[in-house]
Amino acid sequence: MASESRLSLDSLLEDLALPANALLAKLQRERFQGSGPGGQHRNRTLSAVRLRHPESGLQAEAASHREGGRNLHEALHRLRIALALLAAEQFRSAQKGGEADAAFLRQTQERFRPFRMPINADHDDFPGQCFLSLSWLSLCDAEPKPAAAELRLSPSALTRFFKLEGSLWQMAQRIRSQAGRGQLR
Repeated sequence: MASESRLSLDSLLEDLALPANALLAKLQRERFQGSGPGGQHRNRTLSAVRLRHPESGLQAEAASHREGGRNLHEALHRLRIALALLAAEQFRSAQKGGEADAAFLRQTQERFRPFRMPINADHDDFPGQCFLSLSWLSLCDAEPKPAAAELRLSPSALTRFFKLEGSLWQMAQRIRSQAGRGQLR
């Protein structure tokens, strides 16, 4: 799912904040036959979905359900998480530290609903909160306590949040490692 992005951070965040239907209108959509087990009709119908974000080159697909609508929803969710991770990576690359970056993140938090726990990884707010949590972790020198304070969470709640999605957990661990910190548990 990783890709080199030609988009600015602001463009990525705008797409991430779009409602599902508006974002779907910007994506290239492809239906194809799923492979493997799953029932009589799965291999005979075009129920699998591949979505591509043309501006970033990111793509996501889902083929685990027999219903095309469920696969579309799952592929869109995966693509939004990939957009959030790319945006967090761009924020980290552009990060200079200090109050300018903190002010940017506080302003960005207003685009998304308030961060809340517990949240289901399938919730529509989850990708935006992925961006915010990783960006605050990065800005706070990979320390969960000040990052969690900015998000109005406890450090343990922030760690539990990172564990909800494998790619989110891996990126949080990478941020910690690159800062010379031990792994989160």
